[in-house]
Amino acid sequence: MYLYLCNVIKQQNIMILGILKTFEYEDIKVITFYNGTDKVPNKTYLNNELVYSDATFRPSPLYDIDSKEVMVALLGFLILTKSDVGDEFFEDRDNPKLLDWAETSNTAEDIKLMINDFEMCDDDAWLEDNEISYDDARNITNYIK
Repeated sequence: MYLYLCNVIKQQNIMILGILKTFEYEDIKVITFYNGTDKVPNKTYLNNELVYSDATFRPSPLYDIDSKEVMVALLGFLILTKSDVGDEFFEDRDNPKLLDWAETSNTAEDIKLMINDFEMCDDDAWLEDNEISYDDARNITNYIK
């Protein structure tokens, strides 16, 4: 699989030195790659079909490039919908299958909720108010390898 991905990516003129992280949940799989820069090339698959490929994602410098926080940030970007940011955001993005999935899929909604919990996991008052443990709030990390 790795050799296949590297060959596919090589054909698209993206230098890849290795896989950073993989997120798999239900019908979505996202793979991030290391290329020796501060950008994180990534591939998104829905039901094993490549629906999005990008080499411009630049995560926050606050986190290591191979951290789970970077994958969660990327997931937040991938599941944006027109109701989240407006039509103009999608003018330069040609990924109708990913957008349709983000707008209609229960899996996308689950991921949104997991991202929200993850982002709030350091807020003790929020955890208490929502009767959720720190580990449960970080549930999304169980799907990141």
